[in-house]
Amino acid sequence: VALAAPAGALTIGDFEGGSLDGWSSSGNVASRGTVIGIAPTSGTGQLVLQTGGAVTSVTSGALDAFFGLSAGTITALSPSGNAAIEGSGVRLVLTGVQPGDRLTFDFDFVTSEGLGSAGTYRDFAFTTIRSGEEGEVVRDDVLTMTRLATTNPAYWQSGWQSISYDFTTGGTITIGFGVVDVQDNAVNSALFLDNVQWIATPEPGPNLLVLVGLAGRAVFGRSRRR
Repeated sequence: VALAAPAGALTIGDFEGGSLDGWSSSGNVASRGTVIGIAPTSGTGQLVLQTGGAVTSVTSGALDAFFGLSAGTITALSPSGNAAIEGSGVRLVLTGVQPGDRLTFDFDFVTSEGLGSAGTYRDFAFTTIRSGEEGEVVRDDVLTMTRLATTNPAYWQSGWQSISYDFTTGGTITIGFGVVDVQDNAVNSALFLDNVQWIATPEPGPNLLVLVGLAGRAVFGRSRRR
């Protein structure tokens, strides 16, 4: 599924009523309501990507292929240096993107990984923003996250974060989000996603200066250019 450029702001992911809103998915991905006390930031639905659970996740190599990344790209992001084992992801193709268009989204990284083992087993979440072979890959992991409680004492969360990213190139852009287990699959981690919007660059007027930048490079802690 590919979405064409909006005239202004277009919500491309509110995930209401069990819908994936046209996003392609791989692994354990579902539209959910409130889960372990985490409510959506907009409406009553949110997207939940898990590394485990009732639906089988996929290998990190399969996720590399799903996102159109070179083999080993996701493992290379691993903050502990250990291999990404399995996970889940979603992607969406945008056509007619203009430099300066903005992507905004809300995310909450959730994990049952304890800090005592996190030095080795550091599960992480990431997003990809790709135009051809160029792109940004950014991440969050179990040690850099703020650890806030959930209603399930086995799980911690980063809390909802609102992120914006200004596209630096135009054309056809593929955006994606994923979450992976590192080293083993003994515990579950998840990425909660909501309120994804594509905001078109306004036409510049005589007194309007459009600033084109890269506001979201540190979305999940550290960025990495392919």
